[in-house]
Amino acid sequence: MIAPDQPGLDAESVQESIRRALVARRDTPRREMAAIAADLGTYIDLLLPAGRVAADRMWRGSIHWTLLSTRLDSIKRQAERGLGDDGPVDAENRLRQLAFDCQWLWTRYGPTH
Repeated sequence: MIAPDQPGLDAESVQESIRRALVARRDTPRREMAAIAADLGTYIDLLLPAGRVAADRMWRGSIHWTLLSTRLDSIKRQAERGLGDDGPVDAENRLRQLAFDCQWLWTRYGPTH
């Protein structure tokens, strides 16, 4: 769990960014998609450490530790990739994945947990 007063993390902002990402389509301007991706990346960066703490509390080598660690590593890599340069469909898909990953982290490690 992260501190409820973590700068940059409030439920309304996080959920609004997730909503904006999920309604974005390939005809959404690239600038707008990049701004949404940047917001989601910031939230992911703020939430990932709480996930790492949860993983560190598990028995290293257990299936649960492996699944969580792998998921957190995947989320980090996806966030670092950003939207990519493979066209609007790829950018839309990557933005959607960032939204799903951010929602997953928020549900498990957001300030209310």
